[in-house]
Amino acid sequence: PLLAAGLPSALYALQGTLTYTAYQNLDAVTFNGLTQLKVLSTALCCYIVLGKRQSSMQLLSLALLMASTVVFQGSWKDWLERSRSSKIE
Repeated sequence: PLLAAGLPSALYALQGTLTYTAYQNLDAVTFNGLTQLKVLSTALCCYIVLGKRQSSMQLLSLALLMASTVVFQGSWKDWLERSRSSKIE
């Protein structure tokens, strides 16, 4: 019982430490994009490890989450480049 609970708790503590380190070293958009990626990777692991399939509504939600993350990441970087180039001129 202790060994079964010890590994998940150690991984949870490691994840918390890595999340805090990432928060300090990444810009806000990249950090949020990686945070959204956790949801997608969890769904994928549930499918691979547990063999649990998502419903069509859940798959649609995951696809929308992925699309919004990609669009927001791209639009933010374009805006940042435009704002930097206008400051230089």
